[in-house]
Amino acid sequence: METSNKLYDLLLNITTVENGQHPDVTFKRKLWEVFEYYVLTDERQIPKWLVDFFGAVLERRVIDHTEFIETSASKEFYFLHALEDILPGEWDDEGEFTSIYFPKHNICATVLWLGNTYTVT
Repeated sequence: METSNKLYDLLLNITTVENGQHPDVTFKRKLWEVFEYYVLTDERQIPKWLVDFFGAVLERRVIDHTEFIETSASKEFYFLHALEDILPGEWDDEGEFTSIYFPKHNICATVLWLGNTYTVT
């Protein structure tokens, strides 16, 4: 399976750090299926804020409340919820926000859906 885009690569790299080993083919396939389902296989379809959000996790970079200006966050909302089943981390979802703690990165990434903002701390 030869597929790649920046967000996909970030998620693979985060998974490698969290699990202490490179993801296997089954994981890569499941992850790519989520990208296909939410029509995010082409990098031009991926909201910039998602790349910034997960890029900050990988780099262990703090981001204060940052607004994302997409017209509708519903695709991203469901995309993140689909990742919960496969991406390592401790997930907390209260509907108004989605928070993911990545223990090996020692960082927490949170999306506030009602305010269209995200933080990485």
